[in-house]
Amino acid sequence: MTRRSILDPGHIARFVPILVLIGFAIRLFVFVDRWAVNVLFFDQWDFLTGLFEHRDLLTLFRWQHGPQRQGFGYLLDAALYPATGWNTRTEIFVLAGIIVLAAIVALLLVRQVCRPSAWDVCVPLICLTTAQVEIFAVTANPAHGALPLLFIFLCTWAWTAQRDPLRTIGVSLANFAAISTGFSWFIGLITPFFFLLDFRAARRAAKPVYFSIIGFLISLLSLGSHFAGFRFEPALGCFQFPHPRPGEYILFLGLFLAHPFRLNDLNGLKAMVAAMVAISASIFLLTRVIRLVRKDERPDREIVLLLGFSLLFGLSVAIGRVCLGPETGATSRYVPYAIPAAVAVYLWICSWPRLSQKFPVVLMVLLAVCISKEVWNFDDRGFGRYFASGKTRWRDCYLAKEDIARCNHEAQFEVYPSDHGGAVNLPSKLAFLKDHRLNLFHER
Repeated sequence: MTRRSILDPGHIARFVPILVLIGFAIRLFVFVDRWAVNVLFFDQWDFLTGLFEHRDLLTLFRWQHGPQRQGFGYLLDAALYPATGWNTRTEIFVLAGIIVLAAIVALLLVRQVCRPSAWDVCVPLICLTTAQVEIFAVTANPAHGALPLLFIFLCTWAWTAQRDPLRTIGVSLANFAAISTGFSWFIGLITPFFFLLDFRAARRAAKPVYFSIIGFLISLLSLGSHFAGFRFEPALGCFQFPHPRPGEYILFLGLFLAHPFRLNDLNGLKAMVAAMVAISASIFLLTRVIRLVRKDERPDREIVLLLGFSLLFGLSVAIGRVCLGPETGATSRYVPYAIPAAVAVYLWICSWPRLSQKFPVVLMVLLAVCISKEVWNFDDRGFGRYFASGKTRWRDCYLAKEDIARCNHEAQFEVYPSDHGGAVNLPSKLAFLKDHRLNLFHER
């Protein structure tokens, strides 16, 4: 290959985004390596009760922790933990790998919908952000963040298949995985609607409709399986609906959507920006749904799926947690659920050639924002440092003294709230880990 062919715009468009993805994947693993500590933390002492009690795989798969089911996340832990001596540090690296895989699928999705472009570097910059530090540095849970993000992109990518059998099978499998695992179940509210659109398109084209009918029925059964035996469990005692200040729902939603781009407080004009983000995203989604019903053209379906999921999740979490204040919308562990909305915006821009060609400044601004948000990540590092240091101090203390209360005091840190100690019987679970030389006792 000549130097001239290497510098060809087509080659640049194909390879530069891939190189950026590889570079940021390495950066994410290095970031995780600094803050991953091998000790169970907070909610893990709760939802891992099934592993402590040696429950069967179906029970683990259907396990409900708060308002979410563990699904394939628990099955992953059920395979990973025995193989690694319950090493949560290894689990955290696996979560980072899943996020990288999600970024790869997102890039494939963008390139399936739009012509490959060097601007596609925005996709790995959006997906591999360190703003989601909490899913690595605090409570590791494959069902909360990593797997849902992967399943959402897989489901969206599956809709791009041209052949009806392949599309129905791919969507049905990805949709079931999403519905079964964590908060990605919201995608299941959109999938039946899309199969109805397929049914309408097949009838208009005088094509067989049975694939769309089968997909529609499977999507309803998958959604029904989520709610079978589901318990409504508000995560907060302050939960109240409707909220006495409904305008805070909008602020919460705006901060949630904008937090991947470092809008994380309501000082000054930021409250107005957050409100504008929430309102604009909602209006944009509505216009795309109307357009989809009328024409059903690419990439409207992908945009509606990605943005619709993020708005459904954001609205639900706003309803459930706004009592803590609208600023809690800018929570690190919610970032994976806002990433699909950001990718949807990029899809819209890159699928509109007149915008990207006549107004490249739009893409330049987006790229600048994507880069700057990763450069100014001091809060992410401080957040990770705090929890890594606290976990390490507590673990070292407990290995030396085996006294929970004393280590809580000496480390000025707790691996489980002392006022909830009776809920999980922490002493007995620590004794179990010690007897079987697992987790923090594995390398003792």
